[in-house]
Parts: sequence; structure tokens; C-alpha cells
Amino acid sequence: MRRVSWLVTAILLTVSPSYADLLGDRFGVELEVTWSPDDATYLFSHDWTPTGSPTANWSVHDYRGEWSATSIEQNDEITGGEPYDVEAAYMDDDLENLYVSIVTSFPSPEPDGGYFDERLRDGVLVHAGDLALDFGINGAISASDPFSYDWGVNINNEERTGPGSADIGDPPTLGGDVYKTANSHWYVSNEADAATTSRSEMTNFDPDFSSSESRGTAEVYYYLLDFGLDPLGDPKLENGAETWVLEATIPFSALPPTLGPGDRVSAQWVMGCRNDAGAENNVLRVDHTVTPEPGTLALCALGIAALVGVRRRDTTS
Repeated sequence: MRRVSWLVTAILLTVSPSYADLLGDRFGVELEVTWSPDDATYLFSHDWTPTGSPTANWSVHDYRGEWSATSIEQNDEITGGEPYDVEAAYMDDDLENLYVSIVTSFPSPEPDGGYFDERLRDGVLVHAGDLALDFGINGAISASDPFSYDWGVNINNEERTGPGSADIGDPPTLGGDVYKTANSHWYVSNEADAATTSRSEMTNFDPDFSSSESRGTAEVYYYLLDFGLDPLGDPKLENGAETWVLEATIPFSALPPTLGPGDRVSAQWVMGCRNDAGAENNVLRVDHTVTPEPGTLALCALGIAALVGVRRRDTTS
């Protein structure tokens, strides 16, 4: 498996042969595809379980249904098919950085700001989403959506022009700026073409349209995976669509100052049309508990060992 990568900063996108590769190096997940005769397509054939870090958390919604490349109308539980699938999300930390890795079929916003879907009317540019982080600060955004949109990484620099509308950024580059946000700062970027989900999740925020507070910069990568060529010389595509990985390394200095060992954080990323419903008609989220400090882990281990010793003495006395 090879990767075509884009290194993203908050200011400039540059083509680079290097990337964080959190998915492989930190989480220990190597994506593979195998031909499925029954489905007449390539499908993922690996174990999604992270093996690289014992403290990592993950969530998987690997869509394997049928879809049409010419019509967006579907007869299964997902809207839009494989191009809108968010396959999996991973999260971990080392008390210096929060690490997020997302596997999706949705392409990088470069160079057009998102994915131009010719199946929608006369063609619609579907915006990429921004990365939302929930620390339980703002509280649930609504009765149907329990997510608290406390912090955001401005992945897509779309420009909100008013309620229910947005334009691509100028230029349409990716970003890594980290902001403290209010629930009201978030909106559905492609509201006219958004799928109806049970939680009605938000997708984007525009810091120039709201009073979002700048808190720092994350290192963000968005790269295309290359699974090699099939016997006819064409690229191997999982379920007929490209596979992209979005990765963010977010320094703790850009996150809430009270964030510490044992605290909970949730992450959510979804494209502007919200067309990844999954089996439960909800977009994918991943929950993570901040890792205890190494010294705390060592003390816990010593405590457990001491308790075991006491128990052994009790059973042998």
C-alpha cells in the first residue's frame, strides 16, 4: 500500500513525500483490500483493531453496500453510497498531543474545496467538514444531538455567507487552525443537499463568521491511499471509490487548559452534506479517555502488585 500525501498547515498546502502516518505508526492499522467475487469489487480485508497503542480508542462504520456512480438515489441505509463513507476513526494522546486519524472515501478539499458530485442536480460541490471536539463544556447542542461542539479544527476554509449557505474559500486550501467554539458557531455546510439523520449533526464552522477564539495550530495531513493496480492495470478501489485518510496532531496547548488524565473527549468529522448515515443513521464519532501520566500508570501497577501480594499472603496464612 502506497500513499499520495498532502502536508497541510494553517497557511499553505504543499505537496510532500512525508506525512504523519498516524494510522500505521501510532495506531498500528495497515489498510488492505481483497477482491470479493460475490460483490464484484475490492473490499477491506484487514482487522480494524489498533495494535500500536494500548490507550487508543476507535470506532468503525465500514460501508459495503451497493451504490451507483450515476445516480445518488439509494435503496439501502446510507445516502450517496461509498463516496460519502467515513469508514473508521481513531483517537489517542500522549499528554503532549491529541491524535486523530479518520479513514474516509471523501476526497481532500484540494483543489476545489470538496467533492464535485455530478449525481446531484446539475452537479454540486459538497464541502469537506471541519473536525469537531467535544469536552463536555458547552453541553448538548440540541435534544436530538448530544454532541457538545466545544472546539474545532478548521479543516476546510469554506466561507459561510449566511444561514444555510456557504461558498468555497479563496483559495480553497485546507487548514489546521484550532479554535474554541460555541455550539451556535457550527452549521450544515451543504444544507440544501444534506441527508436527514436522526441526530441532525453539524458539519462546519467559519471563524470569520463567528466569534470563535483562536487557540493554536494543529498539524493536519489529508492523503490518498494507493492499493496498487488490478490485473487490467487500473487502480484498486475499495467498493469502487478512493480511500483517503485525514490525520490531525493537536497540541494540548491548543486544547482546554483543564484537560488532563482521565478526562473524556469525543471527535466527529463529517462532510458538509452529512451523507454518512451508517447502520444506525448517525455519523461516526469516536470517544477517548485522556491517558494517565506514565508515573500514575507505574503507581497503579505497583498498587495492583501489592494487592496481589496481600491476597497471596492471606490465602497462604
